[in-house]
Amino acid sequence: MKTKETALSGQKQASDQLEPLTPRRVSVRPPKLRHHKATGQGYVVLNGKYIFFGPYGEPEVIEQYHRTIAEWIANGRQQQKTPEEITINELLARFWVYAEGYYQDAAGNPTTEIGNLRVALRHMCDIYGNTKAIEFGPRALKTVRQRMIDKGLCRNHINKCISRIKTLFKWATAEELLPGAVYHALMTVPGLKKGRNGVRESEPVKPAPQ
Repeated sequence: MKTKETALSGQKQASDQLEPLTPRRVSVRPPKLRHHKATGQGYVVLNGKYIFFGPYGEPEVIEQYHRTIAEWIANGRQQQKTPEEITINELLARFWVYAEGYYQDAAGNPTTEIGNLRVALRHMCDIYGNTKAIEFGPRALKTVRQRMIDKGLCRNHINKCISRIKTLFKWATAEELLPGAVYHALMTVPGLKKGRNGVRESEPVKPAPQ
């Protein structure tokens, strides 16, 4: 027998009248703006989350809906997380979508920079993948650098890897995924100087055999 659920206030909770989230085929069309009759609000469902905009049919609501959909699509059809929530792994996943499209030659093939980025970012991901990106500061960057030193990598390679890690955070700042203070703090970490920190130099290039 069906029972009538009531809220503590004696009124039916608004969520009871939301359209059920039933499994659907993936569609290229964005989710439509819906009308929540119980409250009179316009809303949309993105990644299983209900987002309310205000009185259904109002121009401001329609504008906010279109802006939300545009940002959702630009973010790979995923909900934008706040800077406090996103981890290094999540940041890398989003950056990689950008990098694979940006670092291409005229024929659409990946450039060598893709491989260089993969190597550099792996050093960071291995030990800080689950860390909140907003908490990754100069001390963490120096830890990644020291790990590369301990592995016996040469100074030139290490400096290039650190530079590419900084590039990730520069991109994240431009995408408003992280506050600029994170990137600017990382920029205070200088490159390794020749003859210091006990870092080995790269092997000199030998002349080609005659």
